[in-house]
Amino acid sequence: MTVDTIEREEIQVNTQTVNQECKRTVAIAVDGSKHSNHAVQYAITHLLNKDTDLIILLHCRPTYVIPPWNDVNYNAYHARVEKGYQAESRDILARALAEFKSNGFTHVQAHGIFGDHAKEAIVDFVNVRMKGAVNMLVIGSRGLNKVSATVLGSVSDYCTHHAHCSVLIVRPDMNASIAEKKDVENFDVTAGNPSVATIKAI
Repeated sequence: MTVDTIEREEIQVNTQTVNQECKRTVAIAVDGSKHSNHAVQYAITHLLNKDTDLIILLHCRPTYVIPPWNDVNYNAYHARVEKGYQAESRDILARALAEFKSNGFTHVQAHGIFGDHAKEAIVDFVNVRMKGAVNMLVIGSRGLNKVSATVLGSVSDYCTHHAHCSVLIVRPDMNASIAEKKDVENFDVTAGNPSVATIKAI
């Protein structure tokens, strides 16, 4: 596994060379949270084909930096914070990539993208950078109730309405989150399996 930093500050973490026989490209947004990790596990177990799918892992790091009031050298401070952002992004991608490798997947790419709004950066990567090559986007749900989702906005909701591909939203693991009632409100449980919402399919 190699980690490279591109001039435009995009991070790429790659496994083996992609097989030209891959029949489907599936992008998965990761952020290191329990919801994201659950989405990865669901995709590995129920969705992906390790022989014919190309998996693209995406992590978006912020670009904004708020300087402390007493730091006169903003450029130096910005460089330190950006270095921390990059290190965190590499770590999240490397851990997600290791999970796929441990499950026998070899056609995997990982990209650390950047932007002030993760939802817009993810959609831009899928629609513009990949030029329509992505067949499906998988993203975890934070499990917000209707009021919180309205106030805070939702990455999954934005991707559902703006991504030019099918979008699969993986809801939180009911069994693991049952104690957090607000996170599982209005969700369905079927045979003990996580509830999955396919919000858009084209």
